[in-house]
Parts: sequence; structure tokens; C-alpha cells
Amino acid sequence: MWRTLVPLLFLAGCGDSAETKKPPPTKPAEEKPATGTKGPAPAPTPTPEEMRDKAREEWDKHAHGLLKSFETRVFDPRRDALLDHVEGEIAVRIEGKDAKYRFVYDAANDAKDPLKFETVSEEAGVDAERKGRARQWAIVACCGPYAFVAYFVPPIPLRIAPPSDPKSKNIIVWAPPFKGPLNVSYSFDERQVVETRGEWTDDANKVATKFEWVFWRGRYLLSRSAIVNGTATAFEYDDRDGVNLLRRVKLSAGADLGEAVFTYANVRRRDR
Repeated sequence: MWRTLVPLLFLAGCGDSAETKKPPPTKPAEEKPATGTKGPAPAPTPTPEEMRDKAREEWDKHAHGLLKSFETRVFDPRRDALLDHVEGEIAVRIEGKDAKYRFVYDAANDAKDPLKFETVSEEAGVDAERKGRARQWAIVACCGPYAFVAYFVPPIPLRIAPPSDPKSKNIIVWAPPFKGPLNVSYSFDERQVVETRGEWTDDANKVATKFEWVFWRGRYLLSRSAIVNGTATAFEYDDRDGVNLLRRVKLSAGADLGEAVFTYANVRRRDR
């Protein structure tokens, strides 16, 4: 009997071992891309020239955006007071010499030449610069100060430049030369109005002008422009039922130089 049990126990033990011992897991085969296909191509690296062109494009867009914002923020009698027509005279007395000029603004005039301007009388010794300055004041009176301040915006890309004072938060728009050596820069403060304008042709010929503004009915009126170490010009206004026209311009350079007094007739507004 023992001879019969031993082979049976031996066979039983062998059967248990075969069930408990499992083969090691097989490693899954690596998937390979199908023949003729590739993974996503890497993005091309821009060239230095492309990076510069992109930066210049962004500068130009930002610069024109600031100028447009400035234009909408300053008072323009044509847009904000619906000015359609006005006639006026400017009596100028500077450094003891008198002159008188007449102007007519009409909405039908060419936008590039918005008013007609002529000399009524000029004392001997009054130069052409006096007449040119008086015409600028008439444009400020009828069309607002935007073109008077931002007079140079060439049809080429504008640039953004860092301020000369590292502590300043102002943004500088640089209008580079176009068909001439003139450079002009506009320094915009947090109100997005021009605080300082720089003009230069070379290191020996530089001029800086500072501007001051007063807030009036949602817009900014130019109250003062002053050339650094030069002439200062103060602007006074006369609110005619929302048509805030220039009343007086005063010039000084350490001492009073004179003034220009405005009179108006036939002020006409649009219905809308």
C-alpha cells in the first residue's frame, strides 16, 4: 500500500506546482509609426530680420494708437461743439509792434487747409513769422490743439523709445526723419496726452517744448506751451455755449512780450 500512495502523492505535488507557477508577463511590442507617416513638424525659428520686422510693426501700431487716443482726448470745436462756421479777427501786439489778421473757418473747407487767413494790417518791422504764428493760433481756436502739438506724423513706421529719465512712466513715440533731417518725439503721460515734444536735426540743433492741459467737459484744453529756455505761450478761452474758442494768447520769455486778442462773428453750429 505504501508503494501505491507514494507515486500518487508525488504526482499530486507535481500538479499543484504547475498551477501555482505562472509564466512571467510578456513585454508588449512597441508600436511603430505606419510606413510613410511622420510626427508633427517643429515650428520654424524666426530669423533676426523677421523678429525686427515684427517688433517694428508692433511699435508702429502702438505709436499710432497713442496718437489717435490723444486726438480723441483734446478738445476739437468741430467735433465736440459741432462748429460749422466762424469768422474772426486777431489783434496782435508783440514787442510794441501791432498787426491785425482776419480768418474764416467753414466745414466745407479742405481739411488740409481748414481756414482762410489774410492780413488786415501790419506795422513796419512785423516779419512773416508773426503772421505764421497767428495763423497757428487761429487753427487752435477753430480746430483744436492736436495738429498744433502733433504736427509731424510722417507716412513711415513710427517707433517707441524709452524715456530719457529711467524713473519716468511716460511713453515716447518717435517720428523718424522723412524726406529731411527732422526728428520729432512725443512724450505721453498717463492721461495719454502729450506732455513734452522734442525736435532735432542733429546734436547741435535740439528744441524741447512742454505742454500743460486743463480738463473741461470731458476733454483737455491746451493751457500753456513753453519752449525750454525760450518763449512761453498761455491760452485763455471763452465758452460760448459749449463752443470754447480762444479769447487771448499771451507770450512771455522771462518778461511779457505781448498778446493776441480774438474777436468772433457769425459763429454757427451744426444740428448734429
